[in-house]
Amino acid sequence: MTQNWNPGGAGGTYNDAPVGVRYDLQTGRWGILNEDQSTMPLGADFNVLVLPKSAP
Repeated sequence: MTQNWNPGGAGGTYNDAPVGVRYDLQTGRWGILNEDQSTMPLGADFNVLVLPKSAP
């Protein structure tokens, strides 16, 4: 996961906080968050790579 400062080449929302991901056991979903606990700006964009689950 990386922040995308310029999605589609049309400018974007600047979020200068360090970001991370977490898995919420209650909802069974992944989320993106600011690691410094600041509020995520509305309109922040990200590139996310999801790999298929490996076979055992």
